[in-house]
Amino acid sequence: LLLIATTAWWNAVRYANTLRRVDHTHEVLDQLERVLTDTLSMQTSVRGFALTGNDAVLKPYLEDDVQLDHALRRLRELIADNPAQQQRLARLETAVAQARVVMAERVAARRARGLASAGDTEAFLRGQTAVEQFRAVVTEMRDEEQRLLADRLARVRRVGQLTVLTIVAVVALAGFSILAGGSLLRRDFARRVRAENSLRETEERFRLLINSVKDYAIITLDPAGRVASWNDGA
Repeated sequence: LLLIATTAWWNAVRYANTLRRVDHTHEVLDQLERVLTDTLSMQTSVRGFALTGNDAVLKPYLEDDVQLDHALRRLRELIADNPAQQQRLARLETAVAQARVVMAERVAARRARGLASAGDTEAFLRGQTAVEQFRAVVTEMRDEEQRLLADRLARVRRVGQLTVLTIVAVVALAGFSILAGGSLLRRDFARRVRAENSLRETEERFRLLINSVKDYAIITLDPAGRVASWNDGA
């Protein structure tokens, strides 16, 4: 029972830890998706403003800019234990900063030069390049987290299988112990029955022997000196 309890506790702790890591990976993937979505939304908003000059079109750009900071900060907290991902995040933050600079320049150019700025091919290409660099780093980080997720899910399956196998093995051991104990008990009981039968047979032979003596009185006394039995001669 102690082995079963210890094994179950150990496997439960491993299972819970692995599940926490799986949840952690899912959250990293979610934050990466937020960073990607916010940045692309900002890019779309800036393009819309460059074409229309309508400040209402810039609302997603301004809102997503704040949300992007929160997502990057949370992402840095989540990958604090992963040096490789921290290096990728540093590249990601650089790419985001470059994309923000290009977006801000396009907004300023639209305000200064009007619709003519929308045809600025160089600015458009610089924006595309910055966003593509950003997207490439996000893909790298996402692929790494997907690999970690697959590894952790495989670990969850292994821990689950190990738990089942351990329980089966311990139950089999317990069943063997019960059968072995039962066999020992049966053997001990049979030995005791044989001993009692042998004792009764010996006592019966002794009684018959004493009673067969007719010429002598044979009396047995208990430890207190009282008469316990006697033969026919007595």
